Amino acid sequence: MTFTKQRWKLHKRGMHLELVDKALDHNDYDGEVKKMIEIALLCIQASAGMRPTLSEVEVLLQTRSPDHVAPVTKFPIVI
Repeated sequence: MTFTKQRWKLHKRGMHLELVDKALDHNDYDGEVKKMIEIALLCIQASAGMRPTLSEVEVLLQTRSPDHVAPVTKFPIVI
């Protein structure tokens, strides 16, 4: 199983914190961690049309609400 596929499966199961290094104290940042993972998954979509532009990523990163990220519904295939 590829690295990306493993991460995708954990994300789809809502187990995004399993992707974070255990040495990091991330308990207070659960929503932020999930947001970063979702942005990363959006950025590696196979179709360029499905990937956010750099300015869209900038807006997503600056947005305070973790729920502002569009849901990633397709497995991101790195080309």
